[in-house]
Amino acid sequence: MADLTRTTPSTRFSSFDIYTTAYKRIGHNNIDVSILIPKTLKPGKHPLFVKFHGGGLITGDALYPDWFANYLVNFIHRTNAIAVLPNYRLVPEHSGDDILEDVTDLWKWIDEKLAEFITPLQPSIELDFTRVLVGGDSAGGWTALHSVLMLPEGKIKAMLLQYPMTKRLPDADRPFPLGESAPPISLIDEHIASIPFQSVISSAIPPARFDLCDALAVHYNRWEERFGTGRHLHPINALEEADFFVPTLILHGAQDADVSLADCKQFVDKVGKVLGREAQNSVSLVVVDGEHGFDSELVENDTLWLKEKLEWIEQIWLS
Repeated sequence: MADLTRTTPSTRFSSFDIYTTAYKRIGHNNIDVSILIPKTLKPGKHPLFVKFHGGGLITGDALYPDWFANYLVNFIHRTNAIAVLPNYRLVPEHSGDDILEDVTDLWKWIDEKLAEFITPLQPSIELDFTRVLVGGDSAGGWTALHSVLMLPEGKIKAMLLQYPMTKRLPDADRPFPLGESAPPISLIDEHIASIPFQSVISSAIPPARFDLCDALAVHYNRWEERFGTGRHLHPINALEEADFFVPTLILHGAQDADVSLADCKQFVDKVGKVLGREAQNSVSLVVVDGEHGFDSELVENDTLWLKEKLEWIEQIWLS
């Protein structure tokens, strides 16, 4: 088998058997989830890694390989895990509450239907629901955090987050790149006007909708009109109602212009304020030089700090 520690987007998922199904239907529209099972996985009981994709809640797809970090491939293989990669509805066709509904329905499907789906495909594989790791990059961190905050204690063992969105995004205070003009508000209005009745959008392969991401970042009132304004939509606010947290590894680039490092630090501090020092000490925030998505092609064996931190969260997850 090829070197699992050094994949490219074109080979990212080559070492897995991939099975895709709908975890929910809205009218005639499927919202899909893909199950990744290592081709070398031996019979037995295996832990779960539920990984949400990023994209600002506007674009992205669970199987878009460029946003699935290279090091996660070997991480899944060496932990003998089964990965669960869901899609979810996207803004501006849908609201933040719609996305939270999808997150709730996903976990219900995992509890009630995942084993039933996998068993006919790979009868020798069992699922260990006592060892569940949830992860997400960028906006995927938003859905991962909400998963922990909405599910009962004990359902999720640990989290692995990459530059997670903890509050409003896009950031209305972020300046548009020098020399580039801001997208016109008409781009958003024309897109919204063109949305078919009862349309369901739960996947967009980048660079599709990047123009929408840029426009909604500048014209924030349009974002709020579509996403919603409820405080509960932002993990940093939802945290106020929490009575537990889980051990969490967070990776963040010091020069991230898309998801504020200051916001991430504020979230970690708030874990301590709400739940105490012990809970805050179980959150490891690793800040390294880099921009948004800095880790996409990192090789664990070439990156000592990454190797040490992955081994730390792995030990907690699999204990």
